[in-house]
Amino acid sequence: MKKAFTITELLVAIGLLMAVLGASTTIFHYSIEAQRIAMATSEIMHSLRAITDQLNANFAGLRKDGYLVLRSTSDANDAVYFFSTGDFISWEDSDVRSNTARIYFGPAKIDPTNLALDIKLLTPGKSGIDYNDANFAACQSNIFDNYEDPYNILSAGRPNINIQSEPNDVRKLLAQNVGQMRIEWTDANAPSGLINWYTADKPKPGSQSFEIEGPPYLAFWSPFNPTDWPMALKFTFTLYDSKGILKTGRRFEHIVYIGN
Repeated sequence: MKKAFTITELLVAIGLLMAVLGASTTIFHYSIEAQRIAMATSEIMHSLRAITDQLNANFAGLRKDGYLVLRSTSDANDAVYFFSTGDFISWEDSDVRSNTARIYFGPAKIDPTNLALDIKLLTPGKSGIDYNDANFAACQSNIFDNYEDPYNILSAGRPNINIQSEPNDVRKLLAQNVGQMRIEWTDANAPSGLINWYTADKPKPGSQSFEIEGPPYLAFWSPFNPTDWPMALKFTFTLYDSKGILKTGRRFEHIVYIGN
């Protein structure tokens, strides 16, 4: 004969079942949360790779016979402007090529959480959306008269990105959900062996780079002060995921070596 369950045994069984269901719910919750964090982290790492790859590629061709201008602000949304060599192809017209381009790297004009990479080819005799009728030799002589004012580009003239009204702006969008972009520079190792990092708003004492009282603050290196150029730039920034899962984001540092 089958043994009938007593009330006590039945209550124990129900209690065990509820405990199992509670544990399963907790495990399911943590599994979902872990998956969300993993997806957010993957999104952030994808943005990090895009940013560092572009910095490495563009600074590999840095023209130290050109200009390097660093804009620093109190809200840590810094930007940099420089010339680089490479095999540049216009996205507007694939027949337009140049081995020199002006590059802007920094926050977009309207929404600083959009990180812009604006590349303008130097194409004497031709002008378009992403290429200018400009000669690098003329830029070397006087960038303000022969090309464009880097001070203006790094402040009021920063590239705007509005994909909804102008789909082509997506070509200037390097990454979204970027905050607190800080750019520092160093010229050499200190006697102690430690590296001293400086910003345009807090430059090295006695530095020959050109600073303007701000904000914004500007450090300026040109073909006319080649011995004062920095040896490296350090980019520090925070990346956030699009869904806001990682509330404080992730902070990263990336150093680009410029050399002597």
